[in-house]
Order: sequence, then C-alpha cells, then structure tokens
Amino acid sequence: MSEPKRTGLLQLLRTSVGCQFVIPVYQRNYTWNAEREAKQYLNDLEEVLKGDYRNHFMGIIIYLEKPIDFSSREFSVIDGQQRLTTTFLIIYAVKQLLMETNDSARIEQLEGQYLTNSYHTDKIKYKFKPLVSDDDVYRCIVENRVQDITDTNSNVWKNYRYICNY
Repeated sequence: MSEPKRTGLLQLLRTSVGCQFVIPVYQRNYTWNAEREAKQYLNDLEEVLKGDYRNHFMGIIIYLEKPIDFSSREFSVIDGQQRLTTTFLIIYAVKQLLMETNDSARIEQLEGQYLTNSYHTDKIKYKFKPLVSDDDVYRCIVENRVQDITDTNSNVWKNYRYICNY
C-alpha cells in the first residue's frame, strides 16, 4: 500500500494520464446543491484565484488505484466524490466558455491536460466516470449535447447550469 500524497487538485488531474476516476456503485448519489455546496466551492476557488489565499485546503480525495492494462489505470474514488464531480463540472463549464469564444487551442489544451485520455478508446477516454445514475446527464455535458438532457432534476445538470452562470 502506498503512502498518502499531498498534491494540488489540478496537479493530480494533470498527471493522471491514462487514468480514469471512477465513482463505485456503493457510493452515494451526487447530492451537492447548487446554492449551498457548489456555491461555497466556487467561492473558495474564486478566493484562491484572486490571490486571497496562497493555497487553500479543498478537501481530501481518497482512491484505490487498479491497473487496467499496461497504459491504463482506474482510480476507484472512496472519498471526495462530491468535490471531484463538481470539479469536473467546473472544468467543463470553462470549456463551454472557451467554445463560446472559439478558442480551439485552449480547448484542446484543457481537454488534453484535465478532461480526456487522448490516446485511449471510449472505455477510459474521459478522466471521470460518475455513478451510473448520473452517467447519462454527465455524458451529455461531456459530449456537448446538453439539449439531449431529459433528467432536468439531476443535481449534475442543476450544478452544471449554476456553474456556467456563475
């Protein structure tokens, strides 16, 4: 068993080439509320980005690493799934803003560093796989098909919309 490592969230995502964070079926559903937890998380991030804090403890993410093949690993998230899901929703909201400004170079950079495993097939193409109950809505966001979302009561959808408007 490896020792815990302290790292920044973006550093963790940037160095997770060939990895997919997976929320196991035994975890609770994504329950964060846009006006409470997501709003607080965004406010904390904003304070860090404005330089109000040199660094800020955003919470713990605990995962078990499992090799899939010679170039792929699965990170089974044990703790921090609400925060991690929200983080990916934030990054996809940033991608949406970049798409609105036609900034294809930065979109490609964002996808390559944080969102996708460029050289992998659909199985682990995306760096994050939510619970099955959230997968359809999340996949629509990931694939830029928000018009296909039918579950408008999904917290994934509600928080994504909130984040985009933030």
